[in-house]
Amino acid sequence: MKNIIILLSITCILFTSCSQNTPPTIIGEIVDNKKIEQIELFDLESENKTILDSINIINKTFNHNLSFKNVKVLEVQTNDYKLPRLVFFYEPELNYKFIINGNNMSIVAPNNSLQAEYNKLLKKLTPLNQKLTEVSKDTTLSKKDLNRLSSKYFENLLDIQKDYIKKHPKSYISLYLLKHIVRYFDVLSYHELNAFYKIVNNEENKGKTMLSFIENKLKSKAENRIIGQKVPEFYLKNPNNKVFTLNDFKGHYTLIDFWASWCAPCRVTNKKIIPLYNKYKEKGFKIVSISFDDDKEKWVKAIKDDQIPWIQLSDLKGFNKSEIKELYNVERLPSTYVIDPEGKVVDQYLTHTELEELLETIY
Repeated sequence: MKNIIILLSITCILFTSCSQNTPPTIIGEIVDNKKIEQIELFDLESENKTILDSINIINKTFNHNLSFKNVKVLEVQTNDYKLPRLVFFYEPELNYKFIINGNNMSIVAPNNSLQAEYNKLLKKLTPLNQKLTEVSKDTTLSKKDLNRLSSKYFENLLDIQKDYIKKHPKSYISLYLLKHIVRYFDVLSYHELNAFYKIVNNEENKGKTMLSFIENKLKSKAENRIIGQKVPEFYLKNPNNKVFTLNDFKGHYTLIDFWASWCAPCRVTNKKIIPLYNKYKEKGFKIVSISFDDDKEKWVKAIKDDQIPWIQLSDLKGFNKSEIKELYNVERLPSTYVIDPEGKVVDQYLTHTELEELLETIY
C-alpha cells in the first residue's frame, strides 16, 4: 500500500517567522487517493471543546488563512475517523508541517517551539497510552488483572504529566496538562490541585481561559469541603453482620476510607495505608473502611486478598444506590475523611502523601 502523505505548511518558508503583514496561511496537498475532505481545528482551552476553524479540501489541495493572534491549544481532526486527533500548540510567529502517513498523523515544528516540546513529551506518554489500549482489548485478562494493569498505566501517565508541570511551571504546556487532567479525570485532591494551580498561575502563563477553568474547579472542591463540621452518623454492618456506628470511634483520630473491591486505585491505596496504620495504631489512630460493593463475596475476598486489618463496613447496595454516597457526598473512589476525637472533620479527600503529613502533625 502506498504511503499517504499530506503536507500542510505555512506559506512562509518552513520554520522561519512570518512577516508581520503576512497572515499565517496553511497550504496543503493530498498525495495518493485518500479521501480526506476536511480538516477542523477545535479549541481545547474552553470548558467545552468548540470548533474554531475548518479547512475544506477541494481537488486534494487547499489554501487557508489562520486568524489566531495569540498562542492557542487546538485539536486537529480530519473527516477520517481512523486518523488520531492531535493536540496542536499554535504560535502565530512560527510555521508548521502536518504529516499524515497512512493512519498516522504528526506535527513537525521548530526545535524551540511549544509543539516540539510537546512532541518530546508525547514520546513518553504514547507507549503507556498504547499499553492501556492493549490491556482494555485483552479478553484473556481477569477483571482483577484488567483493573490492576489499567490503574498502573494510568498512574504512570499521570505521574509523568505531574512531574512535567512541576519542572516547567511557566510552560503553556503545563497549563494545558493541568486543565486536561482536571477536565477529564478529576483525580486530584483539593490540596494537590491547589498546589498545582499555584505552580501554573504565574505571569508567564497567559491562558486566562484555562486558568479560570482550573480556578472554578478548585472553588468547587473547596465548597464541598466540610472542615470543622461533624460528619453524619452511620449504622453499618461488618462481614460478620455486627453493627458499627460513628460513635464507636469517638475519642480517636479516625480515617474514614470509602472504597470498593472493583476500584483498582482503591486496592492500591489499601496497600499504601497499611504501613501508616501499623505506625500509628498504638497511638490511638483508627481506620474504618466503608465499601460500595453490592456483592458480599467479592467484598470479603478483596479484604482477605489485600490483608486489611482494620474495620470493614458496607450496606452492600453498590455505589449508585447507597445512602452513604449522598450522606457523605462521595463523588469518586477512593475518597477519605479524617475526623478528630469529637467527630469533626480535620481534612478530606487526601492523597497518601497528604495523609502521611497530616498524621505526622497529629502524632
